[in-house]
Amino acid sequence: MALPRLTPVHRRLIAVGAAATLGLTALQALPSAQAANPDSGVVKPADRTVTWNGQNYPAGATVDPELCPPKSADPEDLLCDHFTLKVSVTKSYWADRDGGAEVNIEWADPDDDFDMYIYKGDDLVASSAQGSTRSETAFIYEAFGTYEVRVLPFLVTNSGYQGTATFQTRTGEPPLSGPAEYHGTRFDDFACARAKLPCLPDREPRNTRIDSPFPSLALKMGPVGRESAEPTIGVDKQGRAFYAAATFDGPEGLADTRLLRSTNNGRTWGDVTPPTGQDLPVTLDPYVYVEERSGRVFNLDLYVGSSFLSFSDDGGKTYETNPAASGDFVNDHQTLFAGPKPLGSPLKLTDPDFREILYYCFNRVSDSSCGRSLDGGRTFSKSGLPAYPGVEPKENGAFCGGLHGHVATDHAGRVFLPKGHCGRPYISRSNDAGTTWTRRTVSDRIDMPDNQSAIASDRENNLYYVWYDSKHRLPWLAISRDHGRTWGDPIMIAPPGVHEVQWPTVAAGANGRIAITFPGTTEKDQGDLTRPWDYHVVTSVNALSSNPTFVSNIANPATDPVHRGDCPGRCGNMLDFLDVIVSPAAGHSVWATVVDTCTALRDCKSDPDAVGFSDANGDGAAADMRGIYVKQVGGPNIGW
Repeated sequence: MALPRLTPVHRRLIAVGAAATLGLTALQALPSAQAANPDSGVVKPADRTVTWNGQNYPAGATVDPELCPPKSADPEDLLCDHFTLKVSVTKSYWADRDGGAEVNIEWADPDDDFDMYIYKGDDLVASSAQGSTRSETAFIYEAFGTYEVRVLPFLVTNSGYQGTATFQTRTGEPPLSGPAEYHGTRFDDFACARAKLPCLPDREPRNTRIDSPFPSLALKMGPVGRESAEPTIGVDKQGRAFYAAATFDGPEGLADTRLLRSTNNGRTWGDVTPPTGQDLPVTLDPYVYVEERSGRVFNLDLYVGSSFLSFSDDGGKTYETNPAASGDFVNDHQTLFAGPKPLGSPLKLTDPDFREILYYCFNRVSDSSCGRSLDGGRTFSKSGLPAYPGVEPKENGAFCGGLHGHVATDHAGRVFLPKGHCGRPYISRSNDAGTTWTRRTVSDRIDMPDNQSAIASDRENNLYYVWYDSKHRLPWLAISRDHGRTWGDPIMIAPPGVHEVQWPTVAAGANGRIAITFPGTTEKDQGDLTRPWDYHVVTSVNALSSNPTFVSNIANPATDPVHRGDCPGRCGNMLDFLDVIVSPAAGHSVWATVVDTCTALRDCKSDPDAVGFSDANGDGAAADMRGIYVKQVGGPNIGW
């Protein structure tokens, strides 16, 4: 039998497999006769660029950045490549300037993958760790002094790279996107509070960079191998990641959902879609949820008039199904989450392997309702009254609809459903497993133009609520320490230089530790159909302090945005949900999803008036919808 031709990917996998056979945790770099050449260089205002050739690796796989030590511990560059970069200016040079040093590495084979991490002393100051590219670019803001550029052969075969560092400076322009540390801007206008009306400041709030003791945030992103719209994500204690990807490739261009799984930190993804057992190929809103304690994986497909729930207790190998989940008919925009039974509740849980109540909330236009399951998802019943009415008496009888954000619970069994309701950020809370609900505004002063707000609870039951306003389209964070009864003054949390965001989403871990994600742009001109949007991840480990510190970075390369143009409503083909979680696996990394709507053309653009799902009709919609995962690989520990 003829042997198949080995592609570069096959050769890489054979090399990695050989390492596993030898009992190595990773196949370490096998360097050629020389490492980075030269191994150091200087940039400055009068001499802006330095280049070097990275060593060639016959084979290499270094998945964990911690496997690449500093130069002092790896003087022969046996484990990874090291380049010393000196930026010959002082810190005071940046007092009235904006800029820094851009570092870029490139290689020839798109099947190879290098990652880059830049340190100043022991501190990680910048990084770039993408997937399916032939380059990595990172920016050192307000760079001065000496840095170490560490280049990891994430997964390569017979490949080297070329490195370039460039000094950049600008005067009077907004900061570039990238890593940042900053405090938020707290809004406490008491005159507006007394008026009980939305009362945003006329002048756009701005945050500024600070020096903080917290480590920089390092992120890795990559494609899941399939187009995707409104993707959600879950991770179990074994570190297996599950990604719900839906796109319009079903019969006659209708929507079709696939459940993807990665067992190697996102390097590769495989299809573990559960069989439906019936002829229902067309799905609408996709959703995956992994319950953190039991590890049960829920895959939820919305069909016309009903929904089909499948769940697995063995990581996607086998499934049980419920072809009529929710406990009600005519539902849309579904969301799923589990929490403990409230103290004193008479409800009886019947699945010994799943000791929590599973909540399914959905939009019916006329209201926002929820069902609950006491047997781990096998059956649902209507939990009680709607969480929101479509017509709100508290807003003078205004019609507010039923669209909402992700349902969440705290660790005492309280249930929370966030919603942009009648133009305000609202929260609906239930203390009795969804039987009755109490609605409150999170802020009477800062409005909300959309329905997609988000909420999360940390381990001590503090609540974190995020949304964006209609005037400046900036993200806000409010915190409740009394289970949603009252909320502190909102904090504007946009990274320095970011002028507009969409869909902020929040996850929480240990006490006071949170992660927030959103697409954002540093360009203010909403009429510019090419302005770039990056995907931002913002973390804080002291969110409960009087003046929290935020550490942020963008997941995509600064030269390759995830969207261009305007980003209201559906933001091209990102559609509804984007997601962020804190993994229950060791290390408790942040995982998130985004849709890259700017892949086909470098000059891709979207029109603010676009209404279609593709640009075939010429309306300017962003036609791409590549599913992207984002994973934290270094920086603040969000805990769990």
